Amino acid sequence: MLYKCNKCNGTGKVPYNHIKNGICFDCNGYGKIKYNYNQDRLNKLKIDLTQLEKKEKYYDNQFESLMLKLKKAVTNNKKRPEMIKKINDIAVECEYYADKVKEFKEVIRKESS
Repeated sequence: MLYKCNKCNGTGKVPYNHIKNGICFDCNGYGKIKYNYNQDRLNKLKIDLTQLEKKEKYYDNQFESLMLKLKKAVTNNKKRPEMIKKINDIAVECEYYADKVKEFKEVIRKESS
């Protein structure tokens, strides 16, 4: 089965006319390729998403654990500025990975349809 070339979008031409008159190197100007790069990319995105979800869960757990420790310290009238800084750092990581997971899910949704 042949698939539409991703590099030239099936046209066989790329905008670089100064190199081989703009013929696409991926499909040799045919616009079709034997290998499905889209499916390969989709599979890689799904693997990356799984890894991102694991990191997101890890930082969420770290955040919850530190929040419990902070609440206990506050209850015991102890000030813990180093703990607050660490919580803020982990909160930033949580937000980063949550955003990445959303981004990857959206890309996978678009490429799957």
